[in-house]
Amino acid sequence: MSFLSKAFLGSVLLLICLTANSLDLRADLSGSSRIDLAMNPIPCTLVDEIDLQTPCEKTLLKFDIESIINATITTSGLQLNFDSAMGIAGLEHLILTATATIGSLDIKSELWLAAPFESVIDVNNQPNVVLIPPGKMIFVKKRVTTVIPLGGVTIKNLAMFEDVTFPNPGADYGTTDCDGDGHVEGTCVMGIETNPATRYQTQSFAFGDLVSLQGQTPSGVSISGEIGICATEAGNQVKKHSASGSVNPECATQPKPDILFDFMSLTIGGIPLAPQVMATASVSCIKVSKCSLVTAISILGGASPIPFNLNFVFSDLFGLSFGGISLSFNLGAANLNLFIDNTLAFTGFSLSYAHSLQTGDINITSSGTLNFKVGTGLTGAKINVSVSRGTFSSNHTLTLIQDPITGGLTFGSLSISMGINMDPFRTTILVTFGQMGLAQAGFTFGLVF
Repeated sequence: MSFLSKAFLGSVLLLICLTANSLDLRADLSGSSRIDLAMNPIPCTLVDEIDLQTPCEKTLLKFDIESIINATITTSGLQLNFDSAMGIAGLEHLILTATATIGSLDIKSELWLAAPFESVIDVNNQPNVVLIPPGKMIFVKKRVTTVIPLGGVTIKNLAMFEDVTFPNPGADYGTTDCDGDGHVEGTCVMGIETNPATRYQTQSFAFGDLVSLQGQTPSGVSISGEIGICATEAGNQVKKHSASGSVNPECATQPKPDILFDFMSLTIGGIPLAPQVMATASVSCIKVSKCSLVTAISILGGASPIPFNLNFVFSDLFGLSFGGISLSFNLGAANLNLFIDNTLAFTGFSLSYAHSLQTGDINITSSGTLNFKVGTGLTGAKINVSVSRGTFSSNHTLTLIQDPITGGLTFGSLSISMGINMDPFRTTILVTFGQMGLAQAGFTFGLVF
C-alpha cells in the first residue's frame, strides 16, 4: 500500500476511533455478511483430457468464492459504513464511508481502496478476472457529496479526487498503443506512458466536480440540471463496487482544458400548454462546441376508452427539426408503445405486461416484454415469473433473441433463482443456462443484522 493510501486510511481509522469514544452505547449496528460461490463449466471440447466434440453432462468447473461484508454504525445523525470484498485472489476493495447531517445539510465522505484487476480470456478460452502486478491495495479515490435544499430546489455537489488511470476490472489491461511508439502500454496521460502493459503502480491523480439541482414549482413544473467541471457522469468502478461520476483524465496534467465545463444539461418538464397537453424541453452540451435542444410535447388521453400518451419530439438547437412520435396505450395489464420516425413512417413497437395473482398464501407475479422493428422483425422477448410463499421465493427469467439465420425468435437464456429468507439467515441458489448449456451456477449464504 502506498504512503498516500496509508495516510488516507490512517486518517479515516483515526476518525472512527475518535468517534467511537463518543458514541452512545445505544448506537445502532446494521449490515450484512455473505459468501458468494460461483461456478462456470469448462466445455468438454476445451479440455485436453476429455476427447469429445460435443457438449457433455459432466465436466470440469471453475470456482470463485468471495466474502462480502457491509456494516453500518448509526448514532445521532452520523453513520459510519465499512464495505469490503475478498476473493480467491485476495482483498478486492475496501470502501469507508461517513455520512452526517448538519441542520439541513447532508454530507457524505467516501474513501476507496482497491487492488487493480483486469478481465482476460484464459487458457480454456473462457472469461476470467486476474490481478495486475504488483497487485497491492492502493488509494483509488476520495468522494465528498453535499446535499442542501434551498427554497424547493435541492442542490447536490459531488467533489472527486481520484486516480484517473486506475484499471477497469471489466476490461482488458494493456491492449492499446496510446503513446505512438509501436508498443502497447498499460496507461498513458496526454500521450505519455505512465505504466507498462504488464504492471500498474504509477498513479495519476486529478480533481473534478459535479453540481446538480432538482426542484418543482407549485404548479408542477419540474426543473433539473447538471454541470461537470473536469468531470463526467460516466461510472467509475473497482472490483465489486461502482458509482456514477468520474474525473476527466485530461485534468491530471494541466489546468481545466475547457474554461467553462465538460458537459452541461438543463431540463424543464411538465410545462402546461393546454388541458391534457404538456411540454418538456432539455438542453445538453458537451463542452461549449456541441449542444442540442430536445423538445417533447405530450398529449394525455386519460379520459378516452383506451388511455394513451402521444409524444412529439423536436430536436436540434439551431434548426428545429422534427424527431419523431411515440404513442403509448394503456391496455390494463399491458402497455403498447408505437414508434414513428421523422418521416411519419412506422418503425416498430414494444409490448410489455405485468400481472400479479394470489392463491392462498402463494403469490405469483409475471411480466414480459416483446420488441418489433420494421425491416428486422421481432428483435427479442423476455418472460419473467416470480413465485413466493412464506420464507421461500423463486424467480424464472426466459430470454428469447433473434435468430441471425431465420430471423425468428430462438432460445437465448434461462435463469432460475431460489432463496430462503429466515431472519437473520439468507440463502440463494442461482442457475443460468445459455445456448451452449449451463453458463453459470452460484450459491449465496449470509446473514443480515
